[in-house]
Amino acid sequence: VAVSDSRQISPKVTYYSDDYVVVVWEDWPESTTSSIGVNFINQSGTLSFDTNNDIIYTLSSASSSFPRVKANDNGAFIIWLSPDNIHNVQKSNPANISEWNAPVTLSSGGYQEQGRLSVDNYSGGVFVTWEDDNSIAVQYIEYDGSVSYSNTIISNVDNEQFYPLVRADGNGGAFIVWAEGVLNYNGVGSMQLSSKYVLSSSSSVDVDNNVVFFEGFGGQIEKSTTKSISLNSNNNIIYWQDYRNGSSNPQTYGSIGGETENFSFSKLLSNFSVQKSPELVKVSDSQLFLGVYDNDEQVYFQ
Repeated sequence: VAVSDSRQISPKVTYYSDDYVVVVWEDWPESTTSSIGVNFINQSGTLSFDTNNDIIYTLSSASSSFPRVKANDNGAFIIWLSPDNIHNVQKSNPANISEWNAPVTLSSGGYQEQGRLSVDNYSGGVFVTWEDDNSIAVQYIEYDGSVSYSNTIISNVDNEQFYPLVRADGNGGAFIVWAEGVLNYNGVGSMQLSSKYVLSSSSSVDVDNNVVFFEGFGGQIEKSTTKSISLNSNNNIIYWQDYRNGSSNPQTYGSIGGETENFSFSKLLSNFSVQKSPELVKVSDSQLFLGVYDNDEQVYFQ
């Protein structure tokens, strides 16, 4: 796909059409120069651009740019991070490596990271979300490179907010989901997942009316303490070791969701004062068996 005397790193690939996939990467022809590479590969393995013409953008100074790409058969949207920590987006196709005259620079109130994309098959543009200092931002970029929202911040609460994701709904809108909560240096805090629905046709977004749909799980999340089991053919329960009452007093919370429930609330599953390493076993469709440890490693059942 690419040739360099130095290195190419951070490749990403995605479906473009029945005829092509698109690949992006960081291209370092020398240690003092870094660029964004892109190419389209057809079913025969043929590249759209030769290796002398596969650079979509060269950064002003050498830095890691973390490029990502999302696409449909109307175009591939590439996002990367500039040396001054601002996201840029460019559109590409197999016949034209840079559709827009210049990349779109996303407006910013501060330090940006974690840029994510979702192509809007309804209107032909792309939804973009990112961390903006301690806020969550979103922008809709039209197929021609124009932007829709005069403001971009959708959440600026006085908590840590991070790891936003976006998914278009195929009908001109998109859901943005992110985590937020209070953290300390041990990574322990009471966390929640929040979401917002936005429309490509809007001219602005607001910071109100965000939906909290999953709350009260600990900031120190490990696979061994966050589990799920099937309740029936329609619903599951997710349960976890929760630190909302402090790291020395973990408790067990759970939330039910699926076809007939939507994980809209969480519930304390036991009144034991200390609950470590919870384990649920299904007894019947209406009964669960819970086992936990306390600080003295004694086992309690409910």
